[in-house]
Amino acid sequence: IMSLIIEDGTNVSGANSFASISEFVAYATSKGKIFSGDSEQPFELEAALVRGALFLDKFDFVGDKVNPLQSLSWPRKNGVVDDYSVPSTLIPEQIKKANMEAALIALKHDMLKPTDGKKVTSEKVPGVIEKSFSENQGSFKAPSVELILKPLLKPVSFNVVRA
Repeated sequence: IMSLIIEDGTNVSGANSFASISEFVAYATSKGKIFSGDSEQPFELEAALVRGALFLDKFDFVGDKVNPLQSLSWPRKNGVVDDYSVPSTLIPEQIKKANMEAALIALKHDMLKPTDGKKVTSEKVPGVIEKSFSENQGSFKAPSVELILKPLLKPVSFNVVRA
């Protein structure tokens, strides 16, 4: 049985979530998700929170991990929220919310599944199998999580090369 180890900003050894089950249930309820009360399997909620926290590792946050060996992407040195400095001992509320939002998605989707960047767009079977792929779909997208995290992310930059 897995146990949830909550990162609180003190660089907790072995941390695997930014939110507790009770915080997650309250967040989910506020978004209209109704769990089946106490009969909901706690290990399913724990697993979703852990997968949600791992999903956050794909984002390019401003600053650096406090400890290069820490298990999660936060706490951070030189972290920011909307260009304001975040103390390295603080987990921003956006991180907790994004962890819980990702956990809601993780209850229904495998967000961490490896992908080759291609998505099947059509498939034929009669006689000969034929598949069409759209290119470069990248990893699992979670726009609601990305929106929550936007104030903490490095700005996207583009290099323009003129011929």
